[in-house]
Amino acid sequence: MNNRNKDYLFYVAVIVLIYSIVSVGKYLHYPPAGLHHWAQSDRASIAYIYYLNNNSFFLPMTFNLNNGNGITGVEFPIIYYSVAQLYKLFGFSDFIFRLFTLSTTLIAFIYFIELLKLFNKNFWLILLGIIILYTSPIFIYYSFSYIPDIVSLNLFIISLYYIEKYRRSELLKYLVIYFVLISIVILIKITFAIYLIAILFAYVLIKKNNFITKQKVYLTLLSITSLLICFAWYKYSKSLNEKYNAGIFLMDLKPSENIIHYVKNMSKGFKKWFSDFINPASFLVILTITLYLLNKLLRVNRFYLLTLIISAIGVLMFTYLFSFQYIDHDYYYIQFYSLIIINYIIFIDYLSANNFNNKAYLKALVISLSLFSSIFLKFNVNSRFDGNSKYNNYSSYHNTINLIDINKEIDSLKIPTNTKFIVFDDPSMNISLYYLKRFGVQLTYTNDKSAIEWYLSKNEFEYILINNNNFVNNSLISNRLGELVLNKENYSIYKKK
Repeated sequence: MNNRNKDYLFYVAVIVLIYSIVSVGKYLHYPPAGLHHWAQSDRASIAYIYYLNNNSFFLPMTFNLNNGNGITGVEFPIIYYSVAQLYKLFGFSDFIFRLFTLSTTLIAFIYFIELLKLFNKNFWLILLGIIILYTSPIFIYYSFSYIPDIVSLNLFIISLYYIEKYRRSELLKYLVIYFVLISIVILIKITFAIYLIAILFAYVLIKKNNFITKQKVYLTLLSITSLLICFAWYKYSKSLNEKYNAGIFLMDLKPSENIIHYVKNMSKGFKKWFSDFINPASFLVILTITLYLLNKLLRVNRFYLLTLIISAIGVLMFTYLFSFQYIDHDYYYIQFYSLIIINYIIFIDYLSANNFNNKAYLKALVISLSLFSSIFLKFNVNSRFDGNSKYNNYSSYHNTINLIDINKEIDSLKIPTNTKFIVFDDPSMNISLYYLKRFGVQLTYTNDKSAIEWYLSKNEFEYILINNNNFVNNSLISNRLGELVLNKENYSIYKKK
């Protein structure tokens, strides 16, 4: 076996070990559960309904009927549609969705190695990059989840590999692959448009021979085409929200009121999530790398330096537009990993150009960082699935977690899949309904008497799920409870009068 294959086996062993540490095998069969299972259940619902209803790709739906029919605007649903086709092929299982996301992560892992090797083939530098990125808690937690941001990041890593291959060879095939990938990346998560723009400007401005070249024209035209396609989808998606009165997924800009408000929001967010985004030891390494590069600024790779600067400015602008989201949504920080990757590329490229080869130092750094990061990662990720941890201190978690596999109980009672439910008490849009695998509405805040009475009066809703038995005796609900169909310790199901 040659050294190249030995290195790859070691890299693969490292990623297998990382996922073993966080017990990925235990969680791969989980439905949306753990931190942010609200957002995850929304996405899982779209995939399941594509599978169940065979609805049009262009009319994504969730189980929630608060808008009347469940149709909603959402990011380009290629992930959910693809997963639905896998459901049709292999039968439904939450394992398939999680495995789909994990598969994109593992494919991107191989491309990440190949990307780094384009700049520096040093075994320990590549391993250091792997440890920094793949032991980040937010990255690993979402790398086998239902959230699309991580798939977008994975495809971005692959697209970086192909744009670098194009830069080196100027072969059109690499540019076409980059164009297809980056378009999907942005369609899935529009925040990555920042990086397409950064790469375009860096490529055009870093002169190679003539300012205008055939290669630059190709990249410009394809980049503009990509942005237009993405703009068209998000405009269409927004029109779905307006047409069907849907609002599950944010399709509008929500800029900070002012700079003070922005700083307060981001400060709260970073205080809450920063160590989850990157563990303290890895952060120290990244900070040291950044300070080192600042001292060598005029000698580093100009293309990636300009890409990093433009990307950082773009990310900063985006955070201003959505700063309130960074307070409670840790997956919004996933886009920052791209900045770390580009920064690391600049670092290892500089070391390669200057023949750095201090293996003893690198070996000690990688081993020590691996030990700390692994311990930190294990406790962080496992805590995210613990209903009693700080990560799941949300009103819906303790009620809805008891509903996992409730659909099997419903099926055993011969309740048809087209039966509609009213759910009390669940502030989320789709958690309880996804577990039920039934359409319906989810209600909370029992002081909203008019909304409760309106839904209870509708004949289309045949059953009531009480996932908090304290609501059984609530005067707004009790007089509409008919036959008790299913009674469990933590929830009950009634026919509606």
